[in-house]
Amino acid sequence: MLASYLFRASLTTARAFAQPRVGLLDTIELPFSAWPDDLDWNGHVNNGRVLTLMDQGRLDHLIRTGLLSVMLKARARPIVAKAEISFRREIFAFKRSTLTTRLESWNEKRTYFVHQILRRGEVCAEARLAIAVRAGGKTISVEELLRRAGAEVTPELLAAKLTPS
Repeated sequence: MLASYLFRASLTTARAFAQPRVGLLDTIELPFSAWPDDLDWNGHVNNGRVLTLMDQGRLDHLIRTGLLSVMLKARARPIVAKAEISFRREIFAFKRSTLTTRLESWNEKRTYFVHQILRRGEVCAEARLAIAVRAGGKTISVEELLRRAGAEVTPELLAAKLTPS
């Protein structure tokens, strides 16, 4: 499992750097196919693996928005604090699906992401995750993270594509 996770993360990272930058609040799409080691004994993607696939969406989002480079500079790391997920349809191996990821909102303690896995336009799974961004042993907000990177937080910044400095 670790090897396939790292391999998939490598593919996601390479793809994200090749894609155009997006704004912090944009919804991004990541096409994927489930692999045989994603399946459970029922022949569909394991419930826990769905959340692991959604990790790839957040990785893609962090890279394409520029937040990853900001996090690395601030020595910050995202940690899942809460996940609520609904399963509506089965996801089978080798069937093309799309994972959408959107940064929905944040407050001082949590950053909220919404993920959907779609196949042929139908929602197979949907999740809302609360992410704690940790730096220096403390939880920080996205606004604080951006301030640490030297950015003034404005509505224009949130819609803009971050550029690493």
